[in-house]
Amino acid sequence: MVASSAVARARSACECVCDPTVTSPVVIASDNGNVYKNGGTKTSVQLAFEMMTSGGKDVLESLVAGVNLCELDPEESGVGYGGLPNADGIVQLDSCCMHGPAKRAGGVAAIEGVRTPSLVAKAVLEQTDHHLLVGKGAENVGGRVRVERPGHPHCQQVYGDGLADEAGEQPAVIVVGAAG
Repeated sequence: MVASSAVARARSACECVCDPTVTSPVVIASDNGNVYKNGGTKTSVQLAFEMMTSGGKDVLESLVAGVNLCELDPEESGVGYGGLPNADGIVQLDSCCMHGPAKRAGGVAAIEGVRTPSLVAKAVLEQTDHHLLVGKGAENVGGRVRVERPGHPHCQQVYGDGLADEAGEQPAVIVVGAAG
């Protein structure tokens, strides 16, 4: 019961909207945040900065939305959907986030079949009392998860159908968000 009330307090504290008249927001990213646009017109940094300064969005929500552009871009081979498989032919991803005002953090590691690990890390922060979930525990976080089976671009290129199970099914992809 104590843990549940702590999560509830953290959720209510998670609204931190950047006021550009009081603070000067800065968005810092590695090179991919300034390059990949997932077919759109804005980079991750541009989107996050715009959401923080003009959209009235929570800072963490803005940053994760920016990261999602890279994660969902199949041309970006370092993170998310386009991430390269390990030596065993499995794409395993990590992500973490921290919300300063709420004094909360969430992270996932060695998560498989997930296009946007940053959303799962944010769900760990918002929906659990944990700071880090690994593997299957991370994949199962939250009640707002639905599963799709679209296959993975690099696994198909490098390994063909070698990753399919006995029934010919590709590994499931977990998409965090409102099921629709």
